[in-house]
Amino acid sequence: MWEKQGKVIPLGKTASVLTYHRGARLFVMGNIGLAPLLYHPLGFRPVHKVQEALAAGRAYKEISANEVHEYAGNYLFLMLPQEPAA
Repeated sequence: MWEKQGKVIPLGKTASVLTYHRGARLFVMGNIGLAPLLYHPLGFRPVHKVQEALAAGRAYKEISANEVHEYAGNYLFLMLPQEPAA
């Protein structure tokens, strides 16, 4: 899959996965869910702040809306749960 995507996504581009969960709380995903799939040797790279969470073994980290710019990569994936509160 990543060999095919390499033709569309330039090597070295960063990506981040954010999710709203448990009401209006915002989280950046680390080593859980979609994020590990994206951080493949032929895929995306995590931004520095996400790399810190990965190195610490964190599945996710709660962040504020004011911190999004510190965690956002070149590509941003936003996952929205089906629960109405989110």
